[in-house]
Amino acid sequence: MQCIATITAMVREVSYPQYTPTRTAWARLPSFGSIILVAAYLAFILILEFIDNDITGAQHYQALSVQAAWLAVAQIPLIVLLVGKNSLVGILSGTSYQRLNILHRWVARGLLLLSTFHFGFESYGWNQYGLMQMEWNTDSCPPTGIAAYAILLWMNLTTFVPIRFHAYNLFVVQHILTYFGLIIAIMMHLPSTALYSRVYVYIAIAFYLIERLVRTARYAYTNISPGQATLESLGNRATKIHLTNSRLRNWTPGSHVLIAIPRFGIAQSHPATIISTPKSHGGELVLILKTCRGFTRRLAKAATVSDPSSKSDLENLPLRQSYLALIEGPYPPASQTDLACYDTLFLVAGGTGITFTMSVLLDIAARATTRKLPPRNIHFIWIVKDRTSLPWIRQELLDVVSDLQHAGINFQTQAFLTCDNEARNEKDAPIGCHSPETGSEESLAAPPWNEVWFQRPVIDSLLWPGLCAAEGETAIAVSGPLRLCAELRTTVAKISDERAVHKGSGAQGIYLHVENCE
Repeated sequence: MQCIATITAMVREVSYPQYTPTRTAWARLPSFGSIILVAAYLAFILILEFIDNDITGAQHYQALSVQAAWLAVAQIPLIVLLVGKNSLVGILSGTSYQRLNILHRWVARGLLLLSTFHFGFESYGWNQYGLMQMEWNTDSCPPTGIAAYAILLWMNLTTFVPIRFHAYNLFVVQHILTYFGLIIAIMMHLPSTALYSRVYVYIAIAFYLIERLVRTARYAYTNISPGQATLESLGNRATKIHLTNSRLRNWTPGSHVLIAIPRFGIAQSHPATIISTPKSHGGELVLILKTCRGFTRRLAKAATVSDPSSKSDLENLPLRQSYLALIEGPYPPASQTDLACYDTLFLVAGGTGITFTMSVLLDIAARATTRKLPPRNIHFIWIVKDRTSLPWIRQELLDVVSDLQHAGINFQTQAFLTCDNEARNEKDAPIGCHSPETGSEESLAAPPWNEVWFQRPVIDSLLWPGLCAAEGETAIAVSGPLRLCAELRTTVAKISDERAVHKGSGAQGIYLHVENCE
């Protein structure tokens, strides 16, 4: 068992780190674990292409080309399996479709690489023996192959982050349309004299249709009796949605839904993590959406209009207006590990990532009232711009504090306000957006918060005391902006190595859960 624990710790230390070279959202690198997995996949297909495939003579390049073609067409079903929200791969592995998406993109790039080999080796072989002109004049495969290759190249180019970030809805529509075009082009390219070569395309089509059928059936069942949503303004930065739907009774803490409110946008669905649990908030789904543009901005405007601005307004205000809401999901979080199985738990959130950590916390607190749970210490940390965001979850935190106290679990809360223009304490702390070096060195207590700091946190200093006091394994869950998640990944790996976790020092393991970042 000690050997397994040591290997696990070493794998975590290698796979956790993630580096972000710049602050630009689209110039980002995946974690080392993802890089290793992608590199292993690319190495595997290259081995299949070149190992034991050295046919001599005139057929050498033809053999390499045909091998690449078969490998390329075999990737198509895998691409489809890795993209569906109800994917068989996701169900069997317990991994969310968002986490599988990076593999979907890289398998598609593997398909492009193999297609390039197919075209390149074929063309080089023809050119070597003076057959190029004849093949293009007499065979339909070259022009149809070029058409398929052009579509595939376009699909890969448009998946790079800048394009997806700036026009996501447009990206999705064109991606689906070009996928159908790719399938048609491939079917036309594959020779009619070898119909068996189309089996992989038929499998991919079958996987796609089954996934769409399951997704449509779930959507129809959930919305036979459409839900009703009421809006609550959380200032100019976010909107809280209270949603009732008679069909949704159970979901995993940290799950998310795709919500559409036709009144604010036709055919627009927005992802949102469910902050509530099935047993909290009277069974309502409670969501918090960050105000950006388009759909979320229209929501914020409607919520501001409907909220009372004074006591007299409140007395004269009719019941808050509700809107028809269509729901897709819920879909589980990135990993379904039970975070209540650890001795010490850190829940770290940045911005609206609080919806994930709050959901997990509510679930643990509810379970702790009915039975004894392993956690002895829970550290709840929220990094947010200013104090106007703190009331978003005030009532939920007050309820949690009471439940955890009765359960005998030590619960500590810390808020870090990184850009509070009214940040003043007794010693006249600096005003504005603070770095760790320029922020206030004293904290303010503002229940339910044990500490409120006017600065950015030093992640290393946050984790060390709790990790040193842990008597068992520690779990750290983080949700928020990319840079926060990347910093947590790298810091956890560094601390694990420095403490020689499971390497004879007595230090216990550290599990890290990174939910999808903003």
